[in-house]
Amino acid sequence: MMKKHIPPATPLQQHLDRTAQALRERDLDQALYHLQQAMVEDIHSPQVQNLIGILAELDNDILLAEKHYRAAYALDPTFRAAGFNLDRVEGYPIHYDREKIDYGLDHP
Repeated sequence: MMKKHIPPATPLQQHLDRTAQALRERDLDQALYHLQQAMVEDIHSPQVQNLIGILAELDNDILLAEKHYRAAYALDPTFRAAGFNLDRVEGYPIHYDREKIDYGLDHP
């Protein structure tokens, strides 16, 4: 049986993964560090903008989070995480649920 070749993650993907992990662990300093590195790789990535929104949200800046979720959505309207997160924060505080954050990565 042939082994399936899995290409190595790009530097951008590595920083996105590390950012998401740090955000899940609520380590905002590490998240910010890896997010800055991801921004160097591609500031116009919808995933980067989505993660900036999550960082702002976890720092209780809902308006800034909404701005970055909108930016992510504008960059790629098919990027579901941005639309989902935007819908979530637009319901603040009545229908707001921080536990349902969508990190927008293809893996957990």
